[in-house]
Amino acid sequence: MINRFLKASLLVFALAIVLCPFNLAAADSLHYFALIERDTVPVAGQEYFLRHTFMHEKGVHRATNYWRGMLAPINSRVYLVTIGEKSMTLRLGSGETVRVENVPNFTRTDMATIAKRMLSYKPVPIERFDKATVAAIKNGVMKIGMTKEQVIMAHGYPPAHETPSLELDTWKYWSSRFVTQSIVFENGVLVRGRGIQ
Repeated sequence: MINRFLKASLLVFALAIVLCPFNLAAADSLHYFALIERDTVPVAGQEYFLRHTFMHEKGVHRATNYWRGMLAPINSRVYLVTIGEKSMTLRLGSGETVRVENVPNFTRTDMATIAKRMLSYKPVPIERFDKATVAAIKNGVMKIGMTKEQVIMAHGYPPAHETPSLELDTWKYWSSRFVTQSIVFENGVLVRGRGIQ
């Protein structure tokens, strides 16, 4: 009798661990990073979808990812006008053009990789997330309980000179050259950061 009880208790405990929302959330639930790796480099003259929300100011988005200016939400349709070694130009649905500039000293990568990270052939299936998370991602808002992939979708990539690996539990973003924001993950889930709710 005790043996059956222990087996049943272990089974319930194992199911609770597997089905726990934080464990599900911590998984790469959309295989977001794997899809980026597998995709080919975007080419000029084609339409794409934004893979993450980003900000641009005066027609420029620096890949160091300063968080100021106008919002361009995830899954917005964009047209890739040009792509070169140091920058690419996007035309947004509004007709406005945005030059995406790479700063390799801070991004630690090339323009082709930045283009793959920003542009997708298909919309990112964020509708699989709950409504509050979808709204936060579209509005560029990081919130407690988000996975690393959801934070990237909402806010883009942190500059690699201060966050050299996405495997780290602390990431650092910039609002400007002088204002930073550190966020902390535990088990792949955002647990705290200045201004994060």
